[in-house]
Amino acid sequence: MDEIRWVERKGLDVEKFDALVNSTSYVGAYQQSWYLDCVCDNWGAFVIGKYQAVFPIAYTIKFGQKIIYQPYFTREFNPCGSEITLFEIKQILATELKEINKIQYCTHQDFEIEGLDQTQQKYQFLDMKIGYEGLKNNYSKNAKRLIKKAQKNFYTVEESDKTEEFVLFFQKYTGGQVDYTKRHYDNLSRLISQAVKNKKGNLFIVKNEMNEVVAQGFYLFHGKRVYYLKGSTNAEGKKNGAMFLLMDYVIKQYSTTFTIFDFGGSRIESIAGFYKRFGAIDDVYYEYTRNDLPWILKKGKKIKDFFKK
Repeated sequence: MDEIRWVERKGLDVEKFDALVNSTSYVGAYQQSWYLDCVCDNWGAFVIGKYQAVFPIAYTIKFGQKIIYQPYFTREFNPCGSEITLFEIKQILATELKEINKIQYCTHQDFEIEGLDQTQQKYQFLDMKIGYEGLKNNYSKNAKRLIKKAQKNFYTVEESDKTEEFVLFFQKYTGGQVDYTKRHYDNLSRLISQAVKNKKGNLFIVKNEMNEVVAQGFYLFHGKRVYYLKGSTNAEGKKNGAMFLLMDYVIKQYSTTFTIFDFGGSRIESIAGFYKRFGAIDDVYYEYTRNDLPWILKKGKKIKDFFKK
């Protein structure tokens, strides 16, 4: 078995790292180095051999404790490289990380590891190889009705490069439904700016007849997949089907360029239900967790969460 070593972000050969990410078919947009730089407090990777494979990890330090976590705006991290084996993945999680008291790590890999709890999670996607007309035929009646409603209200969709306005709109109309801190909004802003600048993603907005923004969405590109990352709508847009119009527009726009439309997934049934109105189906990934922090730190976290409500 090749040597497994931990390499911090600053010590990584980024060119080799990104080459592995881009050449591994099941690895998502979340693992590109520029993306990790935008959303992680700290990150690095376990490198196997001479970059035969890499296994990225995000971490933070709190109260002197190293904590491995799944960053906001990522769904999962997966090993990259054709030569990595399930045995090596399990060795990293079970052996190399055995001294870490708190772990939250999501991956497509399904296995059992002593000391880590496993929870199956779901996300939704569309196979776009059937073409736009085939996709549209699979929309629910409700989705088709709301798309027509938005069109009757003369809603239009256009691209935008106004990252700051996107984040402010999201914070105003969706902020109450998420537990984002200022740091999360800063990360989101940085992520969108970098993606648009490097042509790795697009912002779209929906405007009403008075040229006012009523909904918006941010979409990422990686390989043959287009990802819906974040979006929001105000009360008017929600009433008149603005998000349905937006999703239909983007699906049509990219149905000949990409083979998979990845909705990102949600643990909230109503959001997953929204995606399924476009014919999306479930796929699974796995969350591995451990929390052996000293009891005083666990208690402190509960108190902090209470006052955030």
